Amino acid sequence: MTGEKSLAAQMADGKAKTEGHQQILEQLASTLMAFDPRFEIMPGTKGPATPEGLNDYEYGPLDLQGE
Repeated sequence: MTGEKSLAAQMADGKAKTEGHQQILEQLASTLMAFDPRFEIMPGTKGPATPEGLNDYEYGPLDLQGE
């Protein structure tokens, strides 16, 4: 579950057991993808945007100190 050892490796070691069609688990495992756990759920939650990375409909952090 923590990703330290794959399910196939645990089944080969005898630490995990399956019943039924093992091919279905292999099909499901092939569709899984690793993603960055720090992904941006809502715009602006990943961190401050740089002016270079903004598109025409976005604005960056406001500079309230040095107008």
